Amino acid sequence: SIMGWDFGLASTTCFIGVLTFLFGSILSGDLKAFLFAVLSGFLAIVITVIYWARVLGPIRNGPSWHHNPLVGYSASGVLERAFMSLFGAFADDRTVQMYITANHDSFGRPLVFGASYVMRCNPIYENNSFFPATWWDITPYKNNRTLIPNDDHVYAISSETIGSTDPDGSLSLYFSPIPPNEISGKSVGVWAPTGEKARVGEKPEALGFLIRLFHPHNEILNNFPSAKLPVIERIDEPSDT
Repeated sequence: SIMGWDFGLASTTCFIGVLTFLFGSILSGDLKAFLFAVLSGFLAIVITVIYWARVLGPIRNGPSWHHNPLVGYSASGVLERAFMSLFGAFADDRTVQMYITANHDSFGRPLVFGASYVMRCNPIYENNSFFPATWWDITPYKNNRTLIPNDDHVYAISSETIGSTDPDGSLSLYFSPIPPNEISGKSVGVWAPTGEKARVGEKPEALGFLIRLFHPHNEILNNFPSAKLPVIERIDEPSDT
């Protein structure tokens, strides 16, 4: 398999071996060996780049959401699992738990720590679910992949904490520095924090969202790019920071 450990390990090992041979031929002054090493090195680089591009390249869903199919993929090899552990250690098999991330809003702008966003979801899936899974949650993270501290001790929104829906049956998920009801005085949707805004002159930190789908349905497992995921809309006025 092109994503199996045998191909990945072989291509990377071959690349290292060719580099060693190349330096050896240079030191020995053997022109034929040098030219052979250059050609072999070029082919090894092409193969290795293609391979790792497959590992690093996620599948996209609109301007916001993306998913790497190798996360939780049982056929992933040693190199893929080692690389994925840098970003998602101990990931479950994707048929049990699917991970979907976002770093940009619906206009492709980077998500910003301390900004205000809303995601609007519709009950279009089986059993009037808002996501194609048995259970789900959405967690905002700081740029360093840590939870956002807050006095309300709210760190995620899940299918168990959504409470009431909007009058039309849809669901509005709010992510902002403080709960929306503290601004408008009205009970609005459900909320999770995005941290404090950057001070004037300071560069704001990056923000990320992670969706976990527990026991995801086949419609998103097999056709992620066309799945109906919520639009991430920024609802405060972007600053110049």
